[in-house]
Amino acid sequence: MSTRVIDNRTCLTKEWFKVAYKITDACLKCGVCVPKCPAEAITEELSQIEFHTRQLTLHHVSIDAEKCNDCGTCVSEEYWCPAQAIVKA
Repeated sequence: MSTRVIDNRTCLTKEWFKVAYKITDACLKCGVCVPKCPAEAITEELSQIEFHTRQLTLHHVSIDAEKCNDCGTCVSEEYWCPAQAIVKA
């Protein structure tokens, strides 16, 4: 664990904090998880691809370690990922 001293207090540095959950390669890029995170820790970047003459939107998602509060909503039965691509880190 790395620490530093600020104003005579020992503080944990950002490197110590780790994200509680991660999104694996099994992600379907559907974006279902994004609005379900109460901490708004799941962020997305959108991209368009052409598939059989149709435009599809892909949701490239990631979990922001600073926002994630380890609530477990993203892996709960009520809000589960269709691909089960969100797992404990």
